[in-house]
Amino acid sequence: MSKEIDFGTLADLFRGLGFPDVSWLYRIGFGIERRQEFYKDLASILRSGIRLEEGLKEVKASKSVPDYIVRILLDRIRRGRPFSKAMEGLVPGMERMVLQAGERGESEAGVEESLLILADTVGSMKKGQSAVIKSVAYPFSLFLGVIGFVVFYARTVIPKFIAGHMLDPSKLHGNAFLMFEVFDLVKNYWLPGLILMFGGIGGLIFSMPYDFPGRKWLDRFPPWSIYRLWVGTQFLFSMSALMRAGVPVLQSLNILIKYSNPWLTKRVRVIKTGVARGAGLSKAMEKTGYHFPDDRIISRLRIRENHADVSEALREFSRDWQERGDNLISSQTKILNVVLILVVAGLLTLAGIGPYAFEVSSGQTMTGF
Repeated sequence: MSKEIDFGTLADLFRGLGFPDVSWLYRIGFGIERRQEFYKDLASILRSGIRLEEGLKEVKASKSVPDYIVRILLDRIRRGRPFSKAMEGLVPGMERMVLQAGERGESEAGVEESLLILADTVGSMKKGQSAVIKSVAYPFSLFLGVIGFVVFYARTVIPKFIAGHMLDPSKLHGNAFLMFEVFDLVKNYWLPGLILMFGGIGGLIFSMPYDFPGRKWLDRFPPWSIYRLWVGTQFLFSMSALMRAGVPVLQSLNILIKYSNPWLTKRVRVIKTGVARGAGLSKAMEKTGYHFPDDRIISRLRIRENHADVSEALREFSRDWQERGDNLISSQTKILNVVLILVVAGLLTLAGIGPYAFEVSSGQTMTGF
């Protein structure tokens, strides 16, 4: 059995090397699945009447949570920090605010109820995250396979074939000449090409959390549309969790603005402005013009806003939309899969007829045609 990476030790190492902030390492080791388990287990322990500090010791003994997480929490709590403040740097800010609402008594059942709300919310987010990863994993691996095949063929197969058949590339013509030029280009410039291509992919991924001119239009198409679906679902789950914990709508929006990336912040800020001016949440969402998170959800929220608990409505919508979003993401990636399969088929065809075309072209040259 493989041993898990000790991110606590890694964080200590980085701190010793002079890195001022190592909280990102803590968060990597305390991922979404571990947090869900932690919230569930600790809520169950606290409900039996055990004090927080003793409850954390029990969680540590169970080994379901990294030791360094509990060690940091116990150390901070013993220094007088409240639980929500002790979680700083270990979990996303929104989750800390839900705990803070429980500590202040804004949630009916206090910290225990806040922990259960977080376990439910984080679990739903985990499903959405898994759907996105599964949807893009196959196309990406297929894409890498295609690139590897082209580079291998151009650098190994074609040169050996030409040398083995003693063909003169300068005497090739027509389609054979064009094919040779393409393979020769890949052979000579494959490394700069890969650097440029993966740099472009990296730039595209880096652009996701940012807003820029034209982004509203790009959000209609993958991969930006996939990002909009994913973040939109997280927004709904986060709003539902905060409101279920007793945080008012306007304060919930302020919390999301504080802890969100620039892309989401811009949209939430406009929604907040509408709510601050007296509009309902659905009306404020509609007035933004961003169609965020989704026009259908805005319409449904408008109906439910005056007749039901908004937090529960958001929770229901987020789950409905997550399922719908998962299906939409799947359909979009299926289109990408078909395109990549056609590319693979084209490359295999090219690889098959390439040597034959070289021989035919060379033979025609030698016979005078």
